[in-house]
Amino acid sequence: MAAETAAAAQELMLDENVEPPAGSAPAKTWPQYLAALTVTLSSLSVGTVLSWTSPALMELQDVNATSAPFHVTQDEGSWIGLGLALPLAASWVVILAAGGAAALYCARLLAGLAVGGISAVAPVYIAEIAHSSVRGTLGSFFQLMITIGVLYTYCVGAAAPYHALAGACLAPVVVFCVAFFFMPETPSHLLTKGRRREAVRALLRLRGAQYDYRDEIALLQAEVDESSRRKASVRDVLRSPAARRGLLLSLGLMAIQQLSGINAVVFYTSTIFKEAGSSLSPSAAAIVVGVVMAAATLASSLLMDRLGRRALLLLSTAVMAVALAVLGLHIHLALQGIGWLPLVCVCVYIVVFSLGMGPVPWLMMGELFNPEAKSIASAASVFTNYLLVFVITKTFEPMSSALGTAVVYWIYAGLCAAGAVFVFFLVPETKGKTMQQIQEMLATGKTS
Repeated sequence: MAAETAAAAQELMLDENVEPPAGSAPAKTWPQYLAALTVTLSSLSVGTVLSWTSPALMELQDVNATSAPFHVTQDEGSWIGLGLALPLAASWVVILAAGGAAALYCARLLAGLAVGGISAVAPVYIAEIAHSSVRGTLGSFFQLMITIGVLYTYCVGAAAPYHALAGACLAPVVVFCVAFFFMPETPSHLLTKGRRREAVRALLRLRGAQYDYRDEIALLQAEVDESSRRKASVRDVLRSPAARRGLLLSLGLMAIQQLSGINAVVFYTSTIFKEAGSSLSPSAAAIVVGVVMAAATLASSLLMDRLGRRALLLLSTAVMAVALAVLGLHIHLALQGIGWLPLVCVCVYIVVFSLGMGPVPWLMMGELFNPEAKSIASAASVFTNYLLVFVITKTFEPMSSALGTAVVYWIYAGLCAAGAVFVFFLVPETKGKTMQQIQEMLATGKTS
């Protein structure tokens, strides 16, 4: 393998007349941080899409709100919460010009197309441009920027009327479209297209002009060549024990992430605090939740390679179950004099979700599959995630009306507890493991 790598590097230099750098300077990290931050402006926009309903629907459903251009019913509001860049930008333009609920349905569907694409592409871009020394940190930016987008929307929504909020949410999309135009394509993608000279230039832009690229570009070329020889079909994925178990684990983690009720909490944060009788105003409580979510996700990026994936997932699911159960009890008993309790429960829930169940499923989606199965399995995982976003968001208000909000939170608590059992018995620890070691663990069914 070493001889093949050296030969590939030599061929690259001869064919392209690219001189190797004089020294062997280490890779610079700031260009990679810049590229990762730029691409995750798109995920910040995902956060604005997810949380826009919290301030906007309270205004649209309030028949006494004079700043609302029109009003919607509770059922119409649940559909508007579902329909998650050009499609993303177009969605905000439609929202600005909307004259009724039907236009908002169309806007959210446009946004949904963009969110699905961003969720599949942005993490892959980061993984392909990042040096191994910073890949974990940069990989956490996707979820972190979503939480910052949520906080941004909560803050603007607390002070801005309907149209100003939509305009503020459009702004990050415009900045992303302009800034990302100047970012390099990933070296791996350029190599798959046979554009090796451009791949070298992109790698030097990301690592620094004095970086000795030869070993890395040769390894990337070898991976691209191997992947092209081993394209996997759906049947191939299901035939391999390691791929089957990896797919089961990824789908299970995506399901637990959404069945925990996270999007019902994020979409309707303001409504939750209003109905729970919190002593804080709904908008202020939502901002507190947004701050907590962003801070906890940042902390997760620092703990991921220290505590491990399993520990964070088990902590997350167990504590989420307790927090939701207590929140449901507070609402069921209509407790007076402790209006701070709903805020504490939701903040604890958000903290532990952001530490584990928020970022880890997306991270492990990239760790559980070998290259030839990754595209198929990742697509299935993203589809499952957003299908359950639809189910949870659409059923939250109807279930709350039929069963009571307390019962809905108890259902989510039970699903979180079931998720803890799933993690304990089935999810392996991938911290510090190579791809080969992870595949061996999946093939044998070990969890550690």
